[in-house]
Amino acid sequence: MEILEPTLNWNYNTEVSNSYIITIKDHKNSELMGQRCLESCNRVGQKAVIWDAFDGTGEKIKVPEHARKTNWLKWLKLTNYSLTKPEICCWLSHFSLWCKCIEEDMPLVALEHDAIMLQPFTHHNVFNSIVYLGSSEQVKSNYWNPIPPHAQMGHNYRYILRTHAYSIDPLIAKNLVSHAIERGIYTAVDVMMKMQEFSIVSFGIFAADMAGETTIYEHDVPFKA
Repeated sequence: MEILEPTLNWNYNTEVSNSYIITIKDHKNSELMGQRCLESCNRVGQKAVIWDAFDGTGEKIKVPEHARKTNWLKWLKLTNYSLTKPEICCWLSHFSLWCKCIEEDMPLVALEHDAIMLQPFTHHNVFNSIVYLGSSEQVKSNYWNPIPPHAQMGHNYRYILRTHAYSIDPLIAKNLVSHAIERGIYTAVDVMMKMQEFSIVSFGIFAADMAGETTIYEHDVPFKA
């Protein structure tokens, strides 16, 4: 019988293990943007790899290889049927990285394919918090706010300003996963990540989102089981 010791204790390692670029495999525009993001990471010395996304651009949701044998796919439930397949897949792709963070027991950076790294973010120094890494609006105005607003929701300062670039540590990842277990897939992932539930902080402009063809369309029909 294996003796359990090291994993019973909290790990306070602040070093970012890696950056994961959420990209839809075999989707031309997503892969082009993912490569652009990877090149930007390489330019500034940010460790990064492509992370295959859940794909909702076709008739059925396609599950990436890294998630096919995970138990959470069997018990995580959709609770809002007005969400579209691409919205659900975006949510699941981020959820898979929260689980990755918990399994590695180290901080990681989550990047969507339209993100661009502007300077390296190598250490997650805020325990149990989401660190927002920057946006195109902040680059244009050369201004950053420690509480990032959600541009599409007006002046309410509750939501993360899109989920294209952020860092998490294992404890905030556990809290995100726990919230998802309790509520199910009930809203868009960036609306789920709100300040009433989670600490969201910012320390400067490390990344931004750059325009590209979206894979989430407002006119998509709601998902039907």
